[in-house]
Amino acid sequence: MKYRAEIDGLRAVAVLPVIFFHAGFAPFAGGFVGVDVFFVISGYLITSLIAEELKTGSFSLAGFYDRRARRILPALFFVVLCCIPVAWFILLPKDLTEFLHSVMAVGMFASNILFWLQSGYFDTAAELKPLLHTWSLAVEEQFYIIFPLLLMALWRFGLRPLIAVLAVLFFISLSLAEWGALAYPSATFFLLHARGWELLIGAFAALYLQGRGGIRAGRVGDGLAAAGLLAIAAAVVLFDGRTPFPGLYALVPTVGTALVILFAAPGTLTHRLLSLRACVGIGLISYSMYLWHQPLFVFSRYLFGLPQGSYLFLALTVLTLLLAWITWRFIERPFRKKHFRVRTVLITAAAASIGILTLGVNLPKQIRPAFDALDLQTQWQGWTKCYPFGTREEAGGRCSILDDNAAPTSAIIGDSHAQHLAFGIREVFADTTENPIIFVSGGCFPVVTKGREIDGFMQCAQDFIDKSIAYAIEDQGIKQVVLSGYGVWELLRRRAHEPEHLDPAEIEQRQALLLEGLQETVGRLLASGKQVLLISDNPEMIHSPVHCSTRAAGWFGKCPLRLAREDVDRSLREMDQIIEKLKLSHPELHVHDPRAVFCDAEFCYSGTAAQSWYRDHDHLTPAGAVRLVEDAVGRPE
Repeated sequence: MKYRAEIDGLRAVAVLPVIFFHAGFAPFAGGFVGVDVFFVISGYLITSLIAEELKTGSFSLAGFYDRRARRILPALFFVVLCCIPVAWFILLPKDLTEFLHSVMAVGMFASNILFWLQSGYFDTAAELKPLLHTWSLAVEEQFYIIFPLLLMALWRFGLRPLIAVLAVLFFISLSLAEWGALAYPSATFFLLHARGWELLIGAFAALYLQGRGGIRAGRVGDGLAAAGLLAIAAAVVLFDGRTPFPGLYALVPTVGTALVILFAAPGTLTHRLLSLRACVGIGLISYSMYLWHQPLFVFSRYLFGLPQGSYLFLALTVLTLLLAWITWRFIERPFRKKHFRVRTVLITAAAASIGILTLGVNLPKQIRPAFDALDLQTQWQGWTKCYPFGTREEAGGRCSILDDNAAPTSAIIGDSHAQHLAFGIREVFADTTENPIIFVSGGCFPVVTKGREIDGFMQCAQDFIDKSIAYAIEDQGIKQVVLSGYGVWELLRRRAHEPEHLDPAEIEQRQALLLEGLQETVGRLLASGKQVLLISDNPEMIHSPVHCSTRAAGWFGKCPLRLAREDVDRSLREMDQIIEKLKLSHPELHVHDPRAVFCDAEFCYSGTAAQSWYRDHDHLTPAGAVRLVEDAVGRPE
């Protein structure tokens, strides 16, 4: 296959937006589409190689997998092995366990499946997963297993039947992607069935150029190649995390990539740009850059507490370039250039995969007792037996915090902001006759919802909150009901300090609906004779203070974090307005504002020098929960 310098330049166009996106730089909000560019390039390259060999009768599966193994595995396994000791030293126990699971998944070429399974409400945030980026490698590896077999089986029937079958698979995959981007966004993002069409676009480009006899220059082609490059750039700048993806929107960067591949002939403007020495140089080391950037970013966030968009990420990008060049020069290139027996390569690759898998299986067993203590300090989920999700059937999230055999005397109802109170409640009421029961389901704000749904707003599957409220009302032994939820998210669909993306009219409509729902909820409870305590939103950190809980806390990053009180008050303005109106309607309602606990007149804090109150942006540690509950309900004498 003839070398095309502009393809290496296109790799640079793919990798840099991904890196800047993961760094959190706002102009690259759609930089994740760089992965889609890589998919198209991969589909083009492997189809070109396989088709050429099938045409001459020289193709073999062993030879194909030999090339793929030498191209992908040495650098990948090297980076993973470098990450393990660093992760062992600095990650919190839960995150270390998830990291080691991802190490195992890398060894099985199943990272995408793991990260899909981990994409629940309380999984570690994406910016704190060192190997999250390997999901795309797993997609390609799974494609490499299936696609050569398919081409071998169909090649004998000729090009038209082959393209027809691939076209059917393309439209099935694209349809699943478009449907799943809204219905099942996590599975659709990570899994091959919704990504295969992107690699097939590259395959179609390869088959087209082979049938045409190669790329040709021309004025129209010059314009099409430039349009393709502009399409990629537009996706990088205009898309963001709210763009349904991958679906029809993903056609913009993928078709753009195909246009560059098909029409960037020598002499065109696009070819000249992509063939610049800097572009080609970055393209050559782009794979190693991709491997290194995410671990570097994640570990730096842990050590320094770097917020998204910090300019220190520019220095980390330079370090990524340096490590990538070293890896390319001394690992990637030697394995690709030197001659090894195919059998030796495949056996070595299998042994390395087994070795990586073994490390991932055995290292969690070696977590020291100190890790267990640290886990209890930072993870409120492990402190009580109450899991943070209900079954959403007949208030199935019901859980007694203290005594399963005693009748409940109070109820806590809400989402994860109710759940993180559980340990504080357990500690405060441990030596009393009180027996709190908790009803929680992730993402379910504590308000009756029937008849007030707009675009997912105030919805909770199978009326979980409605059933929980009904249970608390019917049980005469329950004297007090505590309501707690992530109000800012429910109202604005964003974190407290993120830029607004809803128009004022929709926010006003949501405020009215949420107020109406809270008035009905509180009214029902008060009318049934219950005491009602509403715990409003706790201050939310701009970035996760997780580094303040690690064993390296304070070595590099500033701890505790603090936010200006006026900024926190501004971020909670809309919810404050709702609560003020609610109190006017129901003066018997008790409201507790966590700002009284975590803030003074000037700042809100993530903890003290010795103790962290936050486990992430907005959820509390056990210490934070105790502090909040003691202030909200008091510690019984």
